[in-house]
Amino acid sequence: MWILTHPHVDHIGAFIEIYRNNKDIIINDVYTANMTRLHSQNEFSDDASLYGEFLSLDLQQIGYLNKGDILEFYGLKIKILSAYADYVDIVSGEFPDNNIVNDGSLVFKVCGNQESMLFCADAESLSNYLIKEYEDELKSDYLQLSHHGNSGLSKEFYALINPKVAFMDASAFLMEDVTGKYDSFENAEFMNSIGSEVYTFKTAPNRIVLK
Repeated sequence: MWILTHPHVDHIGAFIEIYRNNKDIIINDVYTANMTRLHSQNEFSDDASLYGEFLSLDLQQIGYLNKGDILEFYGLKIKILSAYADYVDIVSGEFPDNNIVNDGSLVFKVCGNQESMLFCADAESLSNYLIKEYEDELKSDYLQLSHHGNSGLSKEFYALINPKVAFMDASAFLMEDVTGKYDSFENAEFMNSIGSEVYTFKTAPNRIVLK
């Protein structure tokens, strides 16, 4: 099962490359957020052609996920906390960047019997919305910071999650920037300050097992 959070080149774009060039990989199910309305109305700020390319794959095994959907497999439960819908247009539109594609990402929580992990994809403007909707559900053992740890969601949001391990899948130019141009370095320091161990490409291979 593949979960494709949103149609940017380093997300769905990577899947397209793998799908087209590695035919020996068996892909049973593909889940993503439905952004066909944005695509049909030409409202993508970038990567519009990429989403059209994804749709042209005509995947028979694709499923579109919505807020509140729950998937269960191998003893794990996945709850979709946010996915592109009309409310994302409203929330994202309140911010100057108005990055609907990132804000329409699938944000989801994976729960085992004892532990959980929250995946924030590239959501940037949803901090207050997610806190209002799910404040009591956000606490997780593991966290993937939003937008590779750069900009993205607020420190208040991350503090509510209070994970023991935080994943930041960010390139070195983001993680090592101390000029203030990017937030990844500052966010890593913040996660350390609240007691979270930070995993990056430099700590790879990174592997966890949800109990």
